[in-house]
Amino acid sequence: MSFDIFLQCFRNQELAGFDRAVFDEIFGPYIVERDETFVRLCYPDRGCADIYVRDTPTIDSMMINHFGGEMFFEGLYELAQRTGSLIHWPSEEDASVVTDRETWTHIPTVFTNEDAHPTLASNWRQMVDAIERSN
Repeated sequence: MSFDIFLQCFRNQELAGFDRAVFDEIFGPYIVERDETFVRLCYPDRGCADIYVRDTPTIDSMMINHFGGEMFFEGLYELAQRTGSLIHWPSEEDASVVTDRETWTHIPTVFTNEDAHPTLASNWRQMVDAIERSN
């Protein structure tokens, strides 16, 4: 897919961070290029992703594009689930995903107002379905 998606971690409707070690554990084996603000992933299933994320001990958000492949989506879902993060993208339709109801309670109201309803995805395939449905 060639549009941008974002992963952001919120607590009490404020941007919050999570430990970079979680990101590295999930995506580290697939990193083929890295600098201070960018990581490129390549997977054995021919999936890939370009992730714009600062190389700091704590991560609060990232932008992802040129992404695809089951292994990538499995990793993205796991990262969102383990960090309690929101996945969202620009769209006129509902354009966000959470992996559990607890995360829903922490995201800003701009993502949960009468015009926006995050999809509660119980697995990575439901997350992908929500992304594809709105684009």
